[in-house]
Parts: sequence; structure tokens; C-alpha cells
Amino acid sequence: MKNSECSNDIVESNLRAPLRVLPKCVDIGIKKVVTIGTGLPDGFNEYTYTKKMFSDYGRWLTDKYRGLSFYNVKLETYYGSDEPSGRFIPDVIGKLKTGEPVKLTEGTQKRDLIHVDDVVRNLRRMIFDIDESGYHDIPLGTGDAPTIREITHHLKKMCGSRSDLMYGAVPMRPGEPDSVADVELMRRYGIETEINWKDGLRSVCEARR
Repeated sequence: MKNSECSNDIVESNLRAPLRVLPKCVDIGIKKVVTIGTGLPDGFNEYTYTKKMFSDYGRWLTDKYRGLSFYNVKLETYYGSDEPSGRFIPDVIGKLKTGEPVKLTEGTQKRDLIHVDDVVRNLRRMIFDIDESGYHDIPLGTGDAPTIREITHHLKKMCGSRSDLMYGAVPMRPGEPDSVADVELMRRYGIETEINWKDGLRSVCEARR
């Protein structure tokens, strides 16, 4: 896919399509909107920027229509056993299980890994149990952010692999951030997770055998 086509897809899925839906929600009297944003910095790339643009519109709309609640879920890096093979964790596991070398960045960036079961459990709580008017940014992660090195070393151990982990073979993206959820703010909404990243990745490794 060409870069321009990829860019159009991002803008369509993160901004144009939601902007067509949200005013209709107001028109038919929907009182609560939950949207999945990202815990990464707003200006990191086009994906995060378009997510921020939509949440800004949601903030404006809740100011204009006082009966509307808008929850922007700032989701950290989620994972699970049924992920598409092209995503980071299943891609690494696939290479580890076949003994292929794994090309990586320096791996110093930190990522808060949250199991999809914890994501679904907490989204259900936001939809059915939380009832606060206005606009809300709600972080969703574990509050623990291992480095990519720690994550890939753990995966290699869990898979019993002899693959080489080739740190530095892939350039770091400019401005590569660390990302971790604000657990204190999560607790304010009664949100908590149950699966730590090591146990979660172990279950994913076992499920993908």
C-alpha cells in the first residue's frame, strides 16, 4: 500500500468516520459515548494525532450538549492469543518458535502491556457502570511499563527459543516515547487490571503452540 493510501485509511477510520457518527448520536439522544484512543503522545504520529483530533471534537460537543458523556479511553499496548500475526508480539513469537533471528530496535522504549481480557472487562465497566457527565480522558493499562528488551527476553524464555535477538538492527523512530497508564487516575473511575504482563505473555506463548 502506498503511503498516501495508508494515510487516507488512518484519517478515515480515526477521524472522518467517527465524525459522521458522533453528531447522529446526539441527534437520537444517546447519552454516553466511549471511544478507544491511545496512551501514546498526541503528536507522535498521524495515528495518535487523528485520535486526538476526534477526542477534541468530543470535548467540544460535551460542552455544547450538557447531557452527553464522552469517555476517551487512552488505551495502552494491548495483546492476546488471537492477535493478527503481523502485530509486534505475535510476530516476535512466530520467529522465536521457528528459530529465526528477531530484528529489533535498541529496545529501550517502555510499553505498558495490557491483556485483552482486562481491556474488555474494563470497557464493559465504562459502558454499564460508570455514569459521570461531561468529557473524560480515562487511561487503561497496568501501570507497569517494561522495556522492549525485557519483553522480548521474557518471550524468548517462555518460548524456549534459541533465536538471536538483534537489538539495534531496526532504527528507532524519531521521538520514540515511553508509555505507561496513570493508575491513580484509573482508580478514580474504579478501573483495575488483573493480569500482569509476564503471566499474560506466558499464556499467549502457550496458546500459539
